[in-house]
Amino acid sequence: MKPSWMKSDTWTTFVKLHAKADGMHCVSCGTTEDITIDHIVPRVRGGSDEVSNLQPMCRSCNSRKGSRQDSYWGKQFYFDLPLNRSALRVSQDDFVFAKMEEYREFFARPFSSINHKLFLFAQIVGAGKTLGQFTLPFAINAAIGRDKPRVDRMLVVTKDTPLRSQITHELRTEPATFGVVGNEPSVLEISKFTDMVDPEPHDIAVMCPNMLWPNKDGTGVNITEDLRVDGVDDIFMNWREHMDMVLDRYPLIVFDETHYAHENISKLVRTATNNLIFGFTASPVKANGELLADMVLMSVYGYEPAAIHDKSMKSLQQKGDRK
Repeated sequence: MKPSWMKSDTWTTFVKLHAKADGMHCVSCGTTEDITIDHIVPRVRGGSDEVSNLQPMCRSCNSRKGSRQDSYWGKQFYFDLPLNRSALRVSQDDFVFAKMEEYREFFARPFSSINHKLFLFAQIVGAGKTLGQFTLPFAINAAIGRDKPRVDRMLVVTKDTPLRSQITHELRTEPATFGVVGNEPSVLEISKFTDMVDPEPHDIAVMCPNMLWPNKDGTGVNITEDLRVDGVDDIFMNWREHMDMVLDRYPLIVFDETHYAHENISKLVRTATNNLIFGFTASPVKANGELLADMVLMSVYGYEPAAIHDKSMKSLQQKGDRK
């Protein structure tokens, strides 16, 4: 059936090019079921509606592709590189990477078919959540395999400016320092809105949640207001357009201390279409004690496993040491 946006003469030419005796075949998997019209170069990246930029693709493959060109996913990204799991702590390997391995088949599916949930790792304070977050995209890409849409960039959202700077520093230095990877990642600390509009190349970005839902002055969380970029007078956008820009760039979004801004996180979870959203927190509940909405609990690294595996935690004492 002709899409409403496609001109009649374009549709006629498209059918002549791609229709076979048994119907149109998906250029990716070959099926004739649930065929859609895909833009080879996506509209959001300047692609046209001309026949030369269109191809038949089933809905599943189209959703999996997202807004990147087909050729893009044949590249090697930073998170495709080898990860030295022996250098990870138990909280990071057994309770993050191994958990993703356990659900490998689930997370190898198109993100559009498993989104709209907050996948949560509940970990005690001092468990090394920053490197746990760093481990996550490697685990996801290992589950998916090469030449398919996967994680090319990750966004980490943390509660305030001091923690933003701390996590940025840790992500830049700790992976190589502890021997988890050979090459340090490129980490961008987003401190102003223009960093989001035209950022420098990076593997990981770190930002505060108020920049996801800012007022015109960039300080509040009123998502009904239009957004104005300081110093760029001709850029105005509503919340959904702003979020589309963020979601298009970061297929993986990780919230540090998820119980902060939980209502807005829930809005984002419901908005994302081709993204996975994870949370790391020591408090997987709201202020009233209720669990966060739309949550899937991946693992719990609490006091008991910490006492067994992590003797360096200052908050834990051996029974014989207590006075």
